[in-house]
Amino acid sequence: MAETQFILKRAKSYVQNPIYIELQDMSRFYQQLNHDIVSAKNRLHRLLQLTFPEIETLFSTTDSQQYWEIVSLIPHATMAKHSRQTLSDTIQSSVSRQIGVARLTRLVDKLVALGSLSAPAVAVASYNVTEVRYYAQRLIALSQSKANVLATMVDQTKDLPEYDIYQSIPGFSDKTVVSLIAELGDLHRFATSNKLNAFVGIDLRFNDSGDYKSPGFITKRGNTIARKVLFKAISNIASTATYGHQNHINDWYQKKKQSSMSKGTKKIAIGAMSRLLRTMHYLVLNNQLYDYDTASKR
Repeated sequence: MAETQFILKRAKSYVQNPIYIELQDMSRFYQQLNHDIVSAKNRLHRLLQLTFPEIETLFSTTDSQQYWEIVSLIPHATMAKHSRQTLSDTIQSSVSRQIGVARLTRLVDKLVALGSLSAPAVAVASYNVTEVRYYAQRLIALSQSKANVLATMVDQTKDLPEYDIYQSIPGFSDKTVVSLIAELGDLHRFATSNKLNAFVGIDLRFNDSGDYKSPGFITKRGNTIARKVLFKAISNIASTATYGHQNHINDWYQKKKQSSMSKGTKKIAIGAMSRLLRTMHYLVLNNQLYDYDTASKR
């Protein structure tokens, strides 16, 4: 093999900075935390159906740390039937962020009203109450760990050239930027954007037979997490464009949506992902920030 190198002159393998490997490990842990959070939320929801289902309407969302803290304090409807002053003191002294007096009063009033409406399926002494507390506290811990991992990833990527380049693309948040850097690695190791597409798994394959010509489908053999991040990025790009943050990817995406006869947009989104990867590859290799006027002319 070594001797044939002098004859065939194979291209040397591109060696990435080890920081990209470290970032990918953090990204995979971040994804695992996401999975654990979804699992814990589902289990908490199932248990609350037995102990205090109405508490899920206390806030507009059941994803906040404050909601989980209150669920941990009042896991059963019977506990919401204490005096308002007792509830106010308990909540204010236990939550991580201070609550204003007016908001706390409204919160306690709603909590008492929900408690009076509830008819729990199990007694307050049931072990289900202990489980509710466990999952609420676990969600708090998982959420904090997730935030810490993301903060570490941002700190690790800020000195990399891709960070500012990706940040310049309208619709890219810190989470999107660090996730793409971690999952795609150093784009200099891809000679063409088509090779980058293959790495992600959105390169096309055709099953033609005789006179039949297939429309093609993506291989899905590449990086699954990168595909998910890119798919979400296309949605974010389209959303931010409505607020005046122009992006040539969104221009193409909206044009294809309007001309498409199909109701689904998945194939169009994949096409937009391919164009986004081509743009990112060009910007990184040329060390340029995104510029809408330049990109829209290419």
